[in-house]
Amino acid sequence: MRFTDRTRIEVDRVCERARWWGYEVGGTGVSLIGEALELAFGLAVHEGIEAIGREEDWQGALESLTKTLDQRQVPPDSKEDWLDLAGGLLTGWEMVGEPALHAEYETLGMEVEIVKRLEPWLTFQARPDRLLRRIGDRTLWYWEAKTTSAGDARWLATFDRAAQVHSGATVLAEHVGEPVEGVMIQGFGKGRIDGQGRVRRPLGEAFQGPGGQVQG
Repeated sequence: MRFTDRTRIEVDRVCERARWWGYEVGGTGVSLIGEALELAFGLAVHEGIEAIGREEDWQGALESLTKTLDQRQVPPDSKEDWLDLAGGLLTGWEMVGEPALHAEYETLGMEVEIVKRLEPWLTFQARPDRLLRRIGDRTLWYWEAKTTSAGDARWLATFDRAAQVHSGATVLAEHVGEPVEGVMIQGFGKGRIDGQGRVRRPLGEAFQGPGGQVQG
């Protein structure tokens, strides 16, 4: 039996050799030791969002991110920047985003592991972030959280053909036994590094004038 998922599919579309080395060689694939900062940040935000959705404490997500930052020996200023950004995004979601979502949708499931047999020898695995039912018309909706450095119209357009969106909606519909009305992508901006190597963050940016004053 072989297993596949949307990540393997997306990697295969870019480079078949990368898929082979990353997921199949030796039965498990090989990867670099340790997580990239961007990946660790995204995982921490997802962990926090799930905790908020379950009405649990999300501080553990920052602790997980702290461990990765310490392992990679990230300088104190940069470490504080990453933690402040994650904390700000999660605080904002807890105070504004989650209540707004609950006002219109009922959460039926979070991080539900679903498997679908594609062939006798091939099984597809999926774990959608949330399955929602809209209160107004009782339709089903598939919700995904995504950390991004872009968040613009071009980024949103990539989901029209994204393997995760289409495969997730398909397996959810079969799992529940009714069609999925649509997909919602909730972006969480993590900033970007500009051409001069400076980090641009979405929650705040300031400049220090010649006299030492800080200007937003």
